[in-house]
Amino acid sequence: MDSHDQQTEWVRFCQDLARLRVELERVREDELFRALGGTILYVVDTDVVKLFINPPENEKYVHIFRDSGEDLRALAYRIGDYLFLARGLTPINQPLYMVSPHVDELLGMTDAISQKAFGQMDSAQRQSHKLCELLEQFSKEADAKSVADIIKQAPDLMSVLYDGELPSPQTELKRLARLGTEDRLLNAETSKLLPYLDAEALAESAATWTELLSETKSKSRPLPRIKRDAQALAWLVSANDELRQRQSEGATPCRVHLLTGDEGILHAYELYRKNLADPDVRKEHILRHPRQFIPFVISKSLGSTRDAVDNLTTLLDRLFNPITWIFKKPEEYFAALRTIQYPPAKSTPGLITLLGLRNKKELGALVEEITSQWTEILNATAVSQPIERARLEPDNISHRVAELLMRQDVGTLLQQRVKELFSHLQGAYSILGFMSGFAELLKELFENQKRGTSRTSGRVAIALRFDDQNNDDFMDYHKQLRLALKGNVLKFVREKQGKMTPYILNLTHAMIAADASKWDICREYCQLAYKDADNNRGEYPHEAAYFHAAAIRHSCRSQEDVASALKFLELARHHWQQAHPNETDWRLDAERLALSAVVLNHNAFSENGGPWSVREIAPLQQIWDGFWVLLDQPTIANIPDRIAAQETVPSWEGRLYRQIVVNLSSIYLHHRHIEPNTAVFSPEKAQLLRTLSSNLYNKIESEQDESYFTRFIQIMCAWESAENSNKHTYVTKLEAHLREIEQRGTVLFEYEERKFKYYLDHIRTITDTVLSN
Repeated sequence: MDSHDQQTEWVRFCQDLARLRVELERVREDELFRALGGTILYVVDTDVVKLFINPPENEKYVHIFRDSGEDLRALAYRIGDYLFLARGLTPINQPLYMVSPHVDELLGMTDAISQKAFGQMDSAQRQSHKLCELLEQFSKEADAKSVADIIKQAPDLMSVLYDGELPSPQTELKRLARLGTEDRLLNAETSKLLPYLDAEALAESAATWTELLSETKSKSRPLPRIKRDAQALAWLVSANDELRQRQSEGATPCRVHLLTGDEGILHAYELYRKNLADPDVRKEHILRHPRQFIPFVISKSLGSTRDAVDNLTTLLDRLFNPITWIFKKPEEYFAALRTIQYPPAKSTPGLITLLGLRNKKELGALVEEITSQWTEILNATAVSQPIERARLEPDNISHRVAELLMRQDVGTLLQQRVKELFSHLQGAYSILGFMSGFAELLKELFENQKRGTSRTSGRVAIALRFDDQNNDDFMDYHKQLRLALKGNVLKFVREKQGKMTPYILNLTHAMIAADASKWDICREYCQLAYKDADNNRGEYPHEAAYFHAAAIRHSCRSQEDVASALKFLELARHHWQQAHPNETDWRLDAERLALSAVVLNHNAFSENGGPWSVREIAPLQQIWDGFWVLLDQPTIANIPDRIAAQETVPSWEGRLYRQIVVNLSSIYLHHRHIEPNTAVFSPEKAQLLRTLSSNLYNKIESEQDESYFTRFIQIMCAWESAENSNKHTYVTKLEAHLREIEQRGTVLFEYEERKFKYYLDHIRTITDTVLSN
């Protein structure tokens, strides 16, 4: 190494250690602030989250010496776990936070990881098909080495099946999910401890930060990323200003620190601090680097009771002692270290030269002591860190996967990994502010898309009513969310979160949940929509209450559920009458009658807890008569004519009409085949119903409606009307339809499997009897 290279190495060595000494002083400042009763809240940027979810790819955030070539994977794992899981930074019940601009960045990162994970999962499934026969053959022979050799030919399958933490999209989601499920990372906007700050009020400050960051960051850094960091820094400074103001008014001292490994951000903040007028504010430093917490990790690794911070501080102060010959005051000393840390500065070469003006032997011994201790730290950390061998030795993965395949078939393992993948997405989404059930909805839609089928609730769609704009927003989002599965679905949803009102967004998610037969999730979204309704925006809570009642009906498990549905219907009626005192909402009457029909069917077919007795529920005759009252209403009765005349009919009216006709048909069939002696049905009404239902079902069939229940009613009504010689055709159709229901895994009412079997057996017996005569 020539003299120039030696000088360059010495300069870097001094810069790296000056940076570490300044960061260790921040640790001391934080300890003093807490000792005096202060609270420190931490927000993290996306780079620090990356350090946690993929430590091997983000070792740079724990480097002390740049370009040293050291293997810091073990230390990266330790620091990440310390920051997020060990609760080393915060009290046991206090999370870390992200500000909104960085949440947006995390959203994009999560979306990219999830797309890679899905892609790898698809690839793994394709590879499993190709290797299935060989895997089965060797599994039967219990030849683990042969299985390991085979699995190496399928790298994606091997990565997906491995149950450890090999760096992969699956593992990144798994680690990210822990932050959500254990409430270790939350959106700062959800915290009551942090000030709420209007983004528009921060615009001027963010513009200033954008200019600073443009100077300190790489020229290749995209401007949108610089602006997000600028917005985060504007928020951070303003939040601390607000907390300082609260303290002056008697509140407990509190600060917010940004944890970041971005050198551009750290440098920009140094430039900003130099220009602050208030000396007290200038003393505060509200940025922290993950690297400065290494001493807390190594003190445990070394198994020592010594104060690692003081020990390292003493060594560094010995190195920088010549600076104190000139700069006597502590603030001057650290200002000089920062000058060394952030060249170029006119005084930097002189300060570094000053450090070398001592006995060469003494200086060499000190440098050796510092580097030796650092090596000792790395060795101790690597030994103490319980990292699986496969993290550092990937060749062992195939053997571990082979062991798994000796015990379970590949298909079962893949199903388990798919389930785990969506569980991890669930945790990740909670950080991003999505409700807990959103991942489950996406899972259902994703699997439907892969199958090319729709595992829907199979019932008539809920007849929601909105004003024109809200209806357009609802229908547009409902349609586009499905299309977004082919691209950046999280980005799409989050963009909509900013453009749509929470009321419409939650009702749309409720409809998505209904599509996927996730009725419990649907009910949660209905509750959120009910709370978010704003009459000033034309958002009335009656829609959420009505939808909630319908969701309960679809998932009734007890008499208490029936009573709860009735309560929400009355709540919907109350809000409707307040908003529309001169108009009757026939949907509420139709829903109440549909609920009565559910109780009727439960009592006829369910084996779950005996018959339900609910005073407000109508018997068979009243259900029949009640639906006819609705169908006779002019606004409902003329719907077919309006459609035939090609008039624009609101979607909710068409859904209501369909609900009434389908339910009437169902009640008619119940009377004909189950309780023929408990009600009197007018022959004229029955004939009119056959005409109405025939017209409706022909239209539905032309639209390829996928409702299993409508199709069931359609076949049964066709059997009723068919000539005796042709009835067997519809028996065969019903058999095929019920097989399809089973194959598609359609979610049924709890009594419907027995109900369908009864009808099939009943009409088959009648048909056989008729044909035999």
